[in-house]
Amino acid sequence: MWPIIRMLIIFLLSACSPCVCFSGTAHNVQKEKGYYIVKYNGAPTLFHNGVPMYANLYANLTWSPKEIVAEHAEKMIQSGIHIFIISVSMDWGNEPSLMGVSSYSNLDQRIRAILKIDPSAKFLLRVHGWVPRSWYQDYPAELMAGRDGRIVELPPKDARAPNSFASPLWKEEIGGKLIDLIKYVKSEKYYDSVIGLMFMTGIEGQWTWWGLGVQAMNIGEKKETLVTIDYSPAMKNYFREWVKKKYGNNIDALRKSWDNNSVTFADIEPPMEDIAKETDFYFFKIPDKGTTRYVKDYFCAYADCRIEALLYWGKLLKQETKDSPWLYGAFAGAILNTFVGGGQNYLRNIDLSEKICHSPYVDFVASPAFRKVREVGEITLAPMLIDSFLLHNKFFFMECDQTTHLNTHNLIVDTAESGKSNTPQNLEGSLAKLKRIFCYVLCKGRMGIWWWDQGLHPGVRKHKGVQNKAIWYGDPAIENFFSCISKIADDSIHYDCSSASEIAVLFSEETPFYTSPSPLGIGRDLIVKQVKAFGKIGAPFDIFAIEDIKNIPQYKLYIFWNTFYINDELRTVIKEKIERNGSTVLWLYAPGFLTEKTLSPENITELTGIKTGMILQNIQLKQKTVISDHPIIKDLGARNIGVMNKPMEAGTVQVDSVCPFFYCDDQAAVILARNEFNNKSTMSIKKFQDWTSIYATFYPIDGEILRNIAINAGVHIYSDNKDDVIYANKSFLAIHSINKGRRTIRLPYNADVYDMFEDKLVARNTKIFTFDFMKPDTKLFKIEAKEILNPWWKRMLWWF
Repeated sequence: MWPIIRMLIIFLLSACSPCVCFSGTAHNVQKEKGYYIVKYNGAPTLFHNGVPMYANLYANLTWSPKEIVAEHAEKMIQSGIHIFIISVSMDWGNEPSLMGVSSYSNLDQRIRAILKIDPSAKFLLRVHGWVPRSWYQDYPAELMAGRDGRIVELPPKDARAPNSFASPLWKEEIGGKLIDLIKYVKSEKYYDSVIGLMFMTGIEGQWTWWGLGVQAMNIGEKKETLVTIDYSPAMKNYFREWVKKKYGNNIDALRKSWDNNSVTFADIEPPMEDIAKETDFYFFKIPDKGTTRYVKDYFCAYADCRIEALLYWGKLLKQETKDSPWLYGAFAGAILNTFVGGGQNYLRNIDLSEKICHSPYVDFVASPAFRKVREVGEITLAPMLIDSFLLHNKFFFMECDQTTHLNTHNLIVDTAESGKSNTPQNLEGSLAKLKRIFCYVLCKGRMGIWWWDQGLHPGVRKHKGVQNKAIWYGDPAIENFFSCISKIADDSIHYDCSSASEIAVLFSEETPFYTSPSPLGIGRDLIVKQVKAFGKIGAPFDIFAIEDIKNIPQYKLYIFWNTFYINDELRTVIKEKIERNGSTVLWLYAPGFLTEKTLSPENITELTGIKTGMILQNIQLKQKTVISDHPIIKDLGARNIGVMNKPMEAGTVQVDSVCPFFYCDDQAAVILARNEFNNKSTMSIKKFQDWTSIYATFYPIDGEILRNIAINAGVHIYSDNKDDVIYANKSFLAIHSINKGRRTIRLPYNADVYDMFEDKLVARNTKIFTFDFMKPDTKLFKIEAKEILNPWWKRMLWWF
């Protein structure tokens, strides 16, 4: 009887103790063979044969067996990086592949060469899911085409053909070659050294639209052909079958939905470009209009054909590697990056994250960082609804493709919103950026990363022979950085890396179906220009798909970003979530303006609790804070906020105007800002019994206002400097800044603080500590929380 009483007392004592996550927390993980993802110490974690490991990779993408083990690779091995991502071209026989290498013997040579100098090396295979150029002649119906039937033309030297994502032949051919590749690797001794596989397809390998690459995401895009829709026979056939399945082969249901009494299943075609582009109510489309549903059906079908191919290959891989599993994933879900090209670029690269999140076949997604805020001093951010993926135990790999000051080849991989290069000017800037990128993936759920020295890329470098030395990473200080983070990464496995965020940002993947697909305007600027401000809040934040609101924990501050379309069912869920526990909610521009059947400012009023008016004319988004003692604005005075300055091709500056223009028309709400041209309230706050609503009718809302809103909501702000970028989880805290000077850092609880990059103790059992930024830099601290247990509880637990 006594053992039972003792166990009961231990349970009660532990249940009554404060919920604090201590460093070194261990979890029991069943030992399984192969590679897999398990939630461990608060984050999805890569496991091999029951042992957790940090996914810190080097992208060694050369095809040369000599260059793959040259000095640049040896330096990475010496730094402690032992996982390599390497390219694999499918074996098309005598067909020339993208890089002129299609024999798996070349894969053998490269893997064996690395294993010879690093027997513990492991590999992630970056497999080319492209088809050869001969398909232009042999299978033209399987290639992406325009309305006139003209197939997308790739440059003559490109060995690929632009497969339609709806092509069944493409899906089956690649699937068969995937099985052949796995069987080939299984026959080799290095099979267990392969952690998994990811597929490359589309113009840049990131499942992107054929014919338009990164350049299509810039404001100055001129190309008007093949803007949004694939008219290939493959896509036409897929769309017809998709529609039949959706409407249960019921032609009456289809005709009612599309408001078209003459349509038949046999004559269904993808919509014309002008129909896809048109709007009904200024920036918006009427949700229950026939053409709106027709266009939405097409893009949902287009999204499904891409995801079906991804999941089909994943299922094959899982079946073929079931005895010793590999990981499987792809470049997917990077919807924020697509908005750099506006609504049209989002639609032609659409991913619906929910289907990937719930698939048992996809272990990870990957992407470079968000493209337009890569300058020193700004935020690093995964360009996706990253916390929805983490919520569903999907792993993430950040591709670090960013330049350093050693970018002597004038390769501009990414540009700032101003159009200037994001390449750092000196070593200090390079180290600050590299540290920031690592700190982001560590603090955001201990995610994976691969470091890619694109200065070694054959299409970039000037030297055409074997390249021995690193280019972008060819500095002793950068080499030391990699050694340092390897140790930190391995150590982090033992610490709780679950979210410490008190802010949730909600994003709607549905909204773009009901808004203008223009490459400019609201669709682009609301997303691209807002990201930078998020980085200046002074606290970490999580980004979710709005549909996940029912599954996420409680937050102190919710930011509804582009949530213009919200159906009735989701409205009920949102209200149940936010209208309690003293939550604060910030709504941007037109929250809930659209429902399944209506578009009305009354829908905004019902959702936000703030009476909303609407003016149907173009009004510039230029507003000032009012003079007030309200804590959100009392220190700002009457100053401009949210002014939408954007570079134009002629070098001029334009202030955005918007239609419809919304304003707060609620006498019970406190006005925080007014439009300069009509004096209407463009930001108001209204306190209810169990929650607080703040409605900003403009976009973007700047960092200082966001910071003040967060403080007012009770969110913990870490740094006293409003320009610092903050990353944090339960065990680590990072601060990135371009500004020199003393910093005072406040923690939410007492802790021992260790400087990880300088490998030293900063303070013990403290909530406040200081340090100096002597240059643009990134600091990383390990925060070991002190146990909050009464001494007599400690003694009793020890005695039992």
